[in-house]
Amino acid sequence: GDWGPGRKTVNNKGETTTMPQQEICQVNCEGEWEKITFVGDSGAVDHVLTKKAAEAFPVKPTAMSKAGVGFTAANGTPIKNYGARVLKGVTVDNTAFSMTGQVTDVNKNLASFPKMVEQGLDIVLSKSKGSYISDEKSGLKIPVRLKAKGTPEFDLYVKRAGKNKYSVLSVNEGDE
Repeated sequence: GDWGPGRKTVNNKGETTTMPQQEICQVNCEGEWEKITFVGDSGAVDHVLTKKAAEAFPVKPTAMSKAGVGFTAANGTPIKNYGARVLKGVTVDNTAFSMTGQVTDVNKNLASFPKMVEQGLDIVLSKSKGSYISDEKSGLKIPVRLKAKGTPEFDLYVKRAGKNKYSVLSVNEGDE
């Protein structure tokens, strides 16, 4: 599947580094990480990203983008496909993930729930029991917020553009 297990972060050069749980908020607070909010979409055939999302990761041409094949919005409007970005980062609980998204002229980042289910992920949407995306094999569990009218949203974190080198704020000042 597109989602990886573990408590490691992977920068966009593919280098893996362990990042202790308590450091994620400090890093996010310092702006090292970009929060990417996805809307879960039961009708999307693929994960799609805005052009501005995860700019640290290059857009790689795909067979579809080279052929000029795009997507169609629910209302029938054509949507251009610029290629794909392979995102590598962490979930809110610091579990590593990798996800490929098509870069398009959309207004919001959309996560294809059908594609996630196809990859073996479980999606639970419940007001009373809580909503989440999970993978029993890897232990991945991503909390999902239900917004107005039940629209599901979740966040993933990637390194910001210009922050390609992994750096950690030490919990113990001056401790290297």
